[in-house]
Amino acid sequence: MQKSDNNNPSELSVRPDDRHWNPDAPSPKCVMLGMAFDRLDFDASVERILAMARCSEGACKTASTVNVDFIVRSLCVFSWRARHPELLAMLRECDFVCADGMPLVWLSRLLGIALPCRVTGADLVPALAAGAAEEGIGIYILGGEEEKTRKAVAILQKKHPSLIVSGMESPYVKLDDEAQMEQIIGKINASGAKLLFLALGNPKQEQFLRRARTRLTVNFAVGVGGTFNFIAGDVRRAPEWVRHSGLEWIYRILQEPGRLWKRYAAGLPKISILALEAVLCCHLTRLFVAKRARLSEEELLLLVKNGTCRADASRIQLYGARLLDRMGRK
Repeated sequence: MQKSDNNNPSELSVRPDDRHWNPDAPSPKCVMLGMAFDRLDFDASVERILAMARCSEGACKTASTVNVDFIVRSLCVFSWRARHPELLAMLRECDFVCADGMPLVWLSRLLGIALPCRVTGADLVPALAAGAAEEGIGIYILGGEEEKTRKAVAILQKKHPSLIVSGMESPYVKLDDEAQMEQIIGKINASGAKLLFLALGNPKQEQFLRRARTRLTVNFAVGVGGTFNFIAGDVRRAPEWVRHSGLEWIYRILQEPGRLWKRYAAGLPKISILALEAVLCCHLTRLFVAKRARLSEEELLLLVKNGTCRADASRIQLYGARLLDRMGRK
């Protein structure tokens, strides 16, 4: 199994004691920017997802690898409104959320709720493929460019000959075309796969999941964006030292300037404003909200899951009593 890229022993490392623990058991979480992130290191994240992929009970469980682009697409900067309500709702409803980007890890440290490390889709998919091959879990791939996806699958199967690819297709998905949605869902269900990789890009893959999850029979589904382009070698990963330094986004821009410069030009100022607000609220809470008056972790998660507030944990603390009263809680 692939190891975490977190080599600093002083960093928080959260791991399960038992590889086959109950997937419904709560993992340590932190509420940040209105979303509940799982505080697990890379290896524990892989273990948790595989545990949920093994579990056939209940509805399809979902995961999201959240990066800065997800944040700026889903949140408004200067208001409590959601910029993309459906995307934000899906990110809040996911059973597993990890930070796919160093800015979010850095922000968690500034807020005193440090995430152990970033967990990227480009690292997660190969590790999940290895675990699925070892345990006989069939995978299904929806989306991506067909030629590149097939190339990536061939690379994964060469490395893991026992990997079961139950199906893959790369249609142009029209979310509002119910007939096409039913056809796609029917193919996925008929394949018998237990683990679904969605390579439709953000926000379409999250929208697909939210609309289809109750009809899917797979045990687990995760949006992976352009990860198969990395595996196929058509897009190169940054050198390891660049990844550790948190500067991989600069390397990506240099590789694909035409596609990425607008995203980062718009995203970096927005995430900076949101991060500044979060840090200020954190310090205001410590100054003006007594410890005994602050909300518990369970109450914070309740607010996030109910979509009551889009802010980070500190801002929720400042307004928490009023929000809980509105929900009818004493």
